[in-house]
Amino acid sequence: MEQSFKEMKEKGIQFLHDKPTQGLNAAFVDPFGNVHEIAE
Repeated sequence: MEQSFKEMKEKGIQFLHDKPTQGLNAAFVDPFGNVHEIAE
């Protein structure tokens, strides 16, 4: 999860949080304003 988060952030994806949560998930917004979440 942390590696995917880092790689996506390096590509310019803007996450809603600075780091993955303790439950190992992270949310981000796509260019159209839709919120997506990745989880381990």
